Amino acid sequence: MTPGNILHYTNYTFSDGSQKNKYIVLLSNGDNYPYVVTTTTTNRRNRNMIPGCQSSDHYPNFFLLAGTDGALPKDTWIELEGFNELDQTELLKLMFEGVITVQGILSTARAEALLNCALHIEDITLVQESAIEASLAAL
Repeated sequence: MTPGNILHYTNYTFSDGSQKNKYIVLLSNGDNYPYVVTTTTTNRRNRNMIPGCQSSDHYPNFFLLAGTDGALPKDTWIELEGFNELDQTELLKLMFEGVITVQGILSTARAEALLNCALHIEDITLVQESAIEASLAAL
């Protein structure tokens, strides 16, 4: 799996315990670190509609117009206000069980722009930053 993979996660569990089907995006390649993932939304919620990095928005995001790279059918904001981690074993298990399926992948240039944007977010741990930096160098 590579950064920019867009995955459909059935019954994704949020920090408050609620569940909902969500698209998640890989921000790292899983080599030597857990996968760094983030969620997406189609709810504009005061977000900018200029494609690309919106790291200074109230809700930091990376905006994709519907159909960008053939990946998502609606205008979508890749949420950058908090990242999660998935280890390789867990991701493979969830894929084998059909809980997570591949929806699409961003172009290499767009994935690079997304990773560079993610590195400018204040809410990032050192492990997540290292994983994203290593993945960016490998693209």
